[in-house]
Amino acid sequence: MALRGPGFQRCTISKSAAVIDCAKASEVKTRTVGNSRSALPEVIGSAGAAAEPTAEGFADAIEKVLAMNATTRRIKARARAEEFPWSATVDGFLALHSQDGS
Repeated sequence: MALRGPGFQRCTISKSAAVIDCAKASEVKTRTVGNSRSALPEVIGSAGAAAEPTAEGFADAIEKVLAMNATTRRIKARARAEEFPWSATVDGFLALHSQDGS
């Protein structure tokens, strides 16, 4: 299971996309839970769960993800990963870092 924290840094979001991408590349049984007050719910979508940033919130989200039907979860994760190709990540990263600040 992958637990993603605050998610404010771009690298954290990229790591979450990589976790979801596992479903596209193989039958890895990685489940994803992210902080609900970050950008991660947008990335995770219905392929995982968003947790309130408390121990109880993460526990509830973990239980929700563990209860998901494995086949359905993998299908959702694969579909979600296809919406975030690495080419778009690289293009966005390069565009962000090529800005001259004006």
